[in-house]
Amino acid sequence: MSRSIPGALLAFVVLISFSSALSAAERLGQIETTWTFMFYMAADSKPELPWEDDLNEMEEAIQPPGTNIVALVDPLGTGNSMLLRVVHDPNESDEIISQPLEDGGAVIAGTEVMMADPGQLFAFVDFAAEEFPADRYVLVLWGHGAGWRGLCPDGNYIMSLSELGDALEAVRQSVGRPLDMVVVDACAEATLEVLYEIREGAHYLVASELLMPYEGLPWNTILTEHARDTERPVADLGKVIVADYIDWSRFVSPYSATMGVFDLQAADDLFSVFESISVLGTRYDSIFHEHLRIAFEAAEWYETDFCVDFQDLMRCVAEADLPLELRYLAHQASGACSEMTVLFESYVHPDPYDGIYARNASGITVYAPDSSYVDDAYLDLLVSGSAWDEFSRLVRRTSASNESAPGPSVSLSDSPYDDDSLDDSATVVWPNPYESLAVWIFGQVPGGLVLYGHVEAVGDSITLPSIPGDLVLSASAAIGGVAVTHDSLQATLHLHVDILVHVVENGPPSEHEFEAEIASANSTHVATRTDDIYATDVVVPDEILVGEIVRITVIDVQTGEVVGSRYAMLGWEGLNVTVSVNVVEREGEGVIGLLLMALLPGALVLLFDAMLYRENKKRAL
Repeated sequence: MSRSIPGALLAFVVLISFSSALSAAERLGQIETTWTFMFYMAADSKPELPWEDDLNEMEEAIQPPGTNIVALVDPLGTGNSMLLRVVHDPNESDEIISQPLEDGGAVIAGTEVMMADPGQLFAFVDFAAEEFPADRYVLVLWGHGAGWRGLCPDGNYIMSLSELGDALEAVRQSVGRPLDMVVVDACAEATLEVLYEIREGAHYLVASELLMPYEGLPWNTILTEHARDTERPVADLGKVIVADYIDWSRFVSPYSATMGVFDLQAADDLFSVFESISVLGTRYDSIFHEHLRIAFEAAEWYETDFCVDFQDLMRCVAEADLPLELRYLAHQASGACSEMTVLFESYVHPDPYDGIYARNASGITVYAPDSSYVDDAYLDLLVSGSAWDEFSRLVRRTSASNESAPGPSVSLSDSPYDDDSLDDSATVVWPNPYESLAVWIFGQVPGGLVLYGHVEAVGDSITLPSIPGDLVLSASAAIGGVAVTHDSLQATLHLHVDILVHVVENGPPSEHEFEAEIASANSTHVATRTDDIYATDVVVPDEILVGEIVRITVIDVQTGEVVGSRYAMLGWEGLNVTVSVNVVEREGEGVIGLLLMALLPGALVLLFDAMLYRENKKRAL
């Protein structure tokens, strides 16, 4: 007879051991961060997805103390919806052993749910957060995805992105804070449209901009990795999901793969510059339509035409023959997208099943709707609160660009408030008055261009602010918000700007005097001291260029030695810097001081002896 433990008893022992470990960990204060994973598994649609396989994967993973996994599962068919608490299956069997949860009808009112209903999503997340409160809430949206059109379909219905946003907003108000992370285990939901909808409802989004295989994310690997370190930051868990999915794709997937973690709290900068691009694109489409259309068509697209990788679209716009401000803002938008992206990884399949290589993928897509009725639902999305939908509808029209009307010229003059005979004022003048004028001002600096700002007006002229240096002006005029003329102009304004140097001694203040020199590639200037500030003015761009790196040197006047220096870049408003200095004693000053200190006692003794001698001599007389 073998000494084996019966299966039921083994399960009992494992359960008791697990409970004991949890209780011990709680008593010792080892559970510092608790997690609740909420799997919203919409499997009641075709083609059928392998929900049982994914549940088995979750059960295979060891659940650490302080982590709960809750799943609402709606398989294909009716009357079979399940609300489960996922538990560990030590035997890794194919049988689903997770425990049904009693919800009193709060989540499943009957036997069947409608997963495309945002109210159903809210009910599930609200129940899970109330029954399993935690420091971290992770919502997994599992099922089919249709990009900007929605996700988690159930039968003939699909949850729109605006409905998803409404559900997460209701959760935020009920729970009292946004979810920590939304993970989309579905196709093509890493989109700008999704970011707009859920930015207030969650801190992070993890999603793919491409189609995903039916197997979805490797949850056994992901949850096992989570168990190794439950104290990791939320964003780092997102990184685990990205790395595990891409690694899995390299060995198993018939598709190219992308996955990213996006910081929704850092998305506002992206949305702001995206709005600016949309407004300018709407203004300029009339006379740059063909160039814009070519840029849109050149961007890498997925699933359908004009569903393009966002940063690749921005690259195409930045490289096109378009107004400078549009190209500049495209660079800014790409940078803002990169700043929002915590981690992005991709795998380019050598022979992808769907023919999509995604060589230029960068993380998120954006769809450019047209004027057809099939895209009318796009108007329901928050992204349409920007000028994007109007801009993209213009770009997608089949039409030719209009000819630009005669453009402006630039007039330079010397200000009457100085007598230097230098052109320090510029006015852009159009041949006719218009209801909308705009000039974007760029400065030529070493290494490229920098945007100083833009000025708008009504009429036939704009007087620019006095900005020194070599300027590039992008000037346009519009009627009814539509540009009728655009020109790029150049101007050079010569201005005196101040350079101020603050000298700070390291250590106690000394009696030493200093001199400050400012050296550029073409000139050297000595600053004049006033109190604790050394000041000089230079003529830009004649003596120093805006954006040029200058060297500030502080010299000890007594020793002639350099006691401090630093490099700084000259801005168009001048330069205000602080230089720390180390005072160096002149050679010999220290030795003489020590010699005097050594001789002082002897000198005092001699002086005392002399005084005694005189006193004794007086007494003798």
